[in-house]
Amino acid sequence: MGAIHRLSTKQIERCGDGMHSDGGNLYLRRTGSAASWIFRYHCRITHQTHDLGIGKYPEVSLEKARKRAFDYRVKIADGVDVAADHKRARREAAFAAAPVAPTGYTFERAAAEYIASQEEGWVRESSAQWTQSMRDYVLPVIGKAAIDKVDTQHVLRVLKPIWTTKHVTAWRVRNRIERILDWAKANELRDKTKENPARWKGHMQHLLASGVHRVEEHEAVPVKAIPKFVAKVRAVDYVPARALEFLALTAVRRGEARLATFREFDLENKVWIIPAPRTKTGKRKKSNEPHVVPLCDRAVAIVEQQRRAAKDPAGYVFASERTGGPIAENRMREFMIKINGEGPSPHGLRSSFRDWCGLNGHPRELAELSLAHVFGNRTERSYRRDPLVEQRRVIMDAWAKYCGG
Repeated sequence: MGAIHRLSTKQIERCGDGMHSDGGNLYLRRTGSAASWIFRYHCRITHQTHDLGIGKYPEVSLEKARKRAFDYRVKIADGVDVAADHKRARREAAFAAAPVAPTGYTFERAAAEYIASQEEGWVRESSAQWTQSMRDYVLPVIGKAAIDKVDTQHVLRVLKPIWTTKHVTAWRVRNRIERILDWAKANELRDKTKENPARWKGHMQHLLASGVHRVEEHEAVPVKAIPKFVAKVRAVDYVPARALEFLALTAVRRGEARLATFREFDLENKVWIIPAPRTKTGKRKKSNEPHVVPLCDRAVAIVEQQRRAAKDPAGYVFASERTGGPIAENRMREFMIKINGEGPSPHGLRSSFRDWCGLNGHPRELAELSLAHVFGNRTERSYRRDPLVEQRRVIMDAWAKYCGG
């Protein structure tokens, strides 16, 4: 490497055009009145010679340039590919400072306007769900990026951390980013000649694992803690509280309870008939068979209580007082966190019910049918026409008694 600290401030001021060595891989490159610092080294990993820009002179003084060159030499001694490290750092800095589009449209602004433009036509896919997924996974990463600058790397930065651990959520997030970017292109906020960087077919499918089908776990309330949990819920006079208690007693999916209407209930016979298009099985299998839920006395009482207080006797059972539509997607979750802390989720109550069934020796078939799970092979299902409502009623009544403590 030879001697170091060869240059002085006077020499720098007087030197002509060309490369001037200070030793220790540090050079000053002079071109006319402009001068800048270069760190030149031969990488043993890539077998290439690299010139790394350290900064312009005099903005970066001789002393600062020597300090940075020393830091690079230490990294090289430790086996670090400083050229790749330098390039990565520059890319990170550029990403963090992504310029705002001349129109002032950041991804965050475009997302908000897209959600507002679609809100009126959404039924099951609520704006609350979109807003929450944007807030939790997307905006912290690319919210401030200019909408016309969002590219494949931006999308990957959002998706990679959750692609295998929260695959269902990640897939929905990818789809939502794609739709927002399509909306931006239609509104001439993005180059119409460029493909959508969030599209799956022919693009993301080659960059992310396509064989991931991991089911996301929903933390359950321990079976022993269910009576105490239900007592806490029952003590609060609040629509999301009634919805959460009803969810626990019926073991249905959150969306099925949230979107329930009074017309679906036959309270005289104590059953709730959920139309096939509103069930997960019905939507996936295109089945016309509804899910019939036997209701315990307390579940019937909740529906009757909600009907007495309802502004629309044919409307939603758990209606928003402000809009008259169904309560927002995250209301039950927020209430559950408030009374029970972080961890267990509303969907996890189904797991609590299933664990209780197993602990109390209830037949597996009846437990799975109560959860509206597909049970048995195709032949078995083709011969099983009876939904076994009365047999399941015995289980649901026993579960309600346990929940009541």
